[in-house]
Amino acid sequence: MHIYEKLNWNNNIVRTTIYMMRVEVILGVVFVVVLGCLKNGEAVGVGLSDNFYEESCPEVESIVRAGVQSASLTDPTTPAALLRLMFHDCQVQGCDASILVNPDGVITKSSEMESTKNFGIRKRELISLVKSAVEAVCPRRVSCADILVMAAREAVAFSGGPRIIRLPFQTLD
Repeated sequence: MHIYEKLNWNNNIVRTTIYMMRVEVILGVVFVVVLGCLKNGEAVGVGLSDNFYEESCPEVESIVRAGVQSASLTDPTTPAALLRLMFHDCQVQGCDASILVNPDGVITKSSEMESTKNFGIRKRELISLVKSAVEAVCPRRVSCADILVMAAREAVAFSGGPRIIRLPFQTLD
């Protein structure tokens, strides 16, 4: 290998590292802004609590963390995809996991996924897998919306962003 090729390779590593650092900072900022909307907007209501699952399902956060970390190790784009998924869910009528609903043509006439603004949304199936794992331990106790928020939080932390410790939960499906 010539010295030029080594230098070019090192430049690509530096560029990639700088790019990833920028992405991590942006992810962290977006997540904090969305959390601010959760705490100050309509999504927060009476009864939301940062320790809501402490007694009813104490394992939920570790189950979500394990699922996000596992998926992130196999696909490094997972953290960004989960944060985008949560952001797009919160854009339309609040953080209610409605972005996970598929249109069935009978009951649900339309879905958020049909919007062109949601083109390219990924990792909805990961939330379903994590929800299944949570349901196996704590049946019918944890909402999809709360799992989506937890997954986005874990994705930000896994990618090097800030570790958000307290989040309000108790969204109903």
